[in-house]
Amino acid sequence: MNIIIKDLKVKTIIGVKDFERKKKQTIHIDLEINFNLNKDFSDNIQETIDYDIIVEKVKSFTENTKFYTIEKLCFEIINTLFQFYQSIQKVKVKIRKNFYFKAFDRIYIEETKSRTT
Repeated sequence: MNIIIKDLKVKTIIGVKDFERKKKQTIHIDLEINFNLNKDFSDNIQETIDYDIIVEKVKSFTENTKFYTIEKLCFEIINTLFQFYQSIQKVKVKIRKNFYFKAFDRIYIEETKSRTT
């Protein structure tokens, strides 16, 4: 089973430039979460992954941390989700950050990680 969350907007301190360290900027996060769901699932939210909780966890974590690189933020979001839900088997995180350079508008970083046993 997969949960796909697109374009979660979060304000955080991220970047290496001085101006990026002074003011929160909006980043956009896409998540794809693969998890095991029991075939006898009874339609009870306690037996699955609550995507509202996922959104709140990722948003809270990101808003309350400061990273220099979006690569590190990707890794830490994945680790946070693996720690919170044991049923998650694989996570793909894509983070988009707007840039202030004329050569391009934004950059994406994407990381996929499977749970190690």
